[in-house]
Amino acid sequence: MAPADIEDELVAAYAAIGRAVADFASTLMKLYDDLDPQVQQYAGDVLMPLLHVSQVKGNKLIDRAMSLIDHPAVLEALSEGRIDEGKALMIIDQVSVLDAANQAIAEPVLIAHAASHNYTASQRYARRYVLKLDAEAALRRYEEKRKQRLVEKFNLDDGMCSLRVVLPALDAALAFDRIDRIARALPKDD
Repeated sequence: MAPADIEDELVAAYAAIGRAVADFASTLMKLYDDLDPQVQQYAGDVLMPLLHVSQVKGNKLIDRAMSLIDHPAVLEALSEGRIDEGKALMIIDQVSVLDAANQAIAEPVLIAHAASHNYTASQRYARRYVLKLDAEAALRRYEEKRKQRLVEKFNLDDGMCSLRVVLPALDAALAFDRIDRIARALPKDD
């Protein structure tokens, strides 16, 4: 197989992942909509035996599917393979602070940009674009994300653990600097 053929096949296979994610979201929402309204709150439990996933995973799948279905233009771009799931969810997250009219303006612009740029460039562009549409959006996003601050400890193998901290950038920079200064002051141990 010629290298160009392999590249075309790879691009097509990657686009198929987006179509599969979009199809899964649509199918999952059909199942969700068919559930009795009193059972919908337990939809994660319904998915557990069907997909062999945990309740947490089931709930995450439902939340992701709802987000995609609520943004038809993003879902369509994902289904057509113009953007991948990561970019689709990033666009939805970025426009979430906008009102419906500004979301309708922003989504096609952000999809077009994301279709031809990498994730980081698309995210940066999306932040700037949303800020131009609604200057108060940055403040609302900051306050929303600030409420999600957390510190988590994950036990690892061999007596080690991982510490994850999510906090405002300035606080994180100050904390890192403090930890770094303490570590540099300790005796060297290779």
